Amino acid sequence: MGYSGLESVYASDSAADFVGGIIVPSLIENLKKEIETNKGNKYNTDGVVNVSLFLVEFILPGQWRDSDLINFVRNKVLPKLEEKIKRTEEAKWESAENQAYHLSHFVTWRCKLEEFVK
Repeated sequence: MGYSGLESVYASDSAADFVGGIIVPSLIENLKKEIETNKGNKYNTDGVVNVSLFLVEFILPGQWRDSDLINFVRNKVLPKLEEKIKRTEEAKWESAENQAYHLSHFVTWRCKLEEFVK
């Protein structure tokens, strides 16, 4: 196919190869590592929150429709985020307002990420 314009990364074979062959695999590797290793604590967010924030702020507004990234979000991020939502709903929080604040963000992210993987 070669080069067909500058409207998208996917309009150029070499740009698409760069993104799909180097950037996305590296990105997925690092996102996966963050989800699997960062358990967070009382004062710091855990890996699934960090990855969800990154995806919602930096990936979703763009035009990335990479199948590997979509599969990663579908198979790794969304299940972990769903677990996080359930744990947050079931946990006893010091403040109902704080719990509601967190839940509203987690649910919003889930909706946005579900839309991304459609």
